[in-house]
Parts: sequence; structure tokens; C-alpha cells
Amino acid sequence: MPTTRLTKAAIKRADALKMRLTGASYREIAKAFGWAGPSGAHKAVDKALMEYVQEDADKLRRIDLARLDAMELSLAPKVLAGDTDAIRTRLKCMERRAKLTGIDEPLKVDIRAQLMAAAAEYGFTKEEAVAAAEDLIAGRA
Repeated sequence: MPTTRLTKAAIKRADALKMRLTGASYREIAKAFGWAGPSGAHKAVDKALMEYVQEDADKLRRIDLARLDAMELSLAPKVLAGDTDAIRTRLKCMERRAKLTGIDEPLKVDIRAQLMAAAAEYGFTKEEAVAAAEDLIAGRA
């Protein structure tokens, strides 16, 4: 399987991170990889760290979800039999799953288009409409 340009860049960033972890300066890293200066090395190391952290977080999330699956499966017979302790535990599993997956996050609604249309209809400027909306949200109106 051929190595893509993006994969090569990710490998380069990971290698830059390894150098930094072993004590290399950003200037040394930049020189080793042919970047113009330390800022390029700094950006590469930062991006590699973010990729690493995100990858670990995703793996941990998947592991926790698998654990929840196993717990819920073991609870199923007792839940179906009406065991209130098992039902409470199942609900806690469901709450944890919702937190891990974000399914209980509040719905985000973008009202900018409606706000601007209403402002134009009633003769307000964009700034006046935004200020009025902010006052309403803050409870000042």
C-alpha cells in the first residue's frame, strides 16, 4: 500500500515529537526536517501532540463503550425481571453512555439569519439587532 502525502506528513510530525521528547530544541528539529525555522517545528510538534491526545481519547472512549455494553448485557435478565437495583444500574450505564457519546448535549440553533431578516424588516441595523438579542439573552430587556 503506497504511503500518501498526508501519512508522510503525519510520520514527520510524530518523528518531530519524538525528537522534542528526547530534548531536541525546536531549532534542531527544524534543521533535521528542513523547516525554515523553529516555528514550523513548534507547529508540527503541537499538531502531533493534539493527534496523539485525540487518538488516545477516542480509544479510551471506545473501550469504555465496550465495557458499558458488557455491563448492560449482564444486567439485561435482571432488568427484564423487574429488579429495581439492576434497573438503577442500567440507567447509570445509559447516563454514562450519553456523556461519552454526547447524545444529551443541548441542541444548538443558529438564529443569525432569522435575526438579520427581522432586523431588516423592522428597520434595525445589524448592530442594533445583535445588541437587542444580547440584552434578551442576558435578561436585561
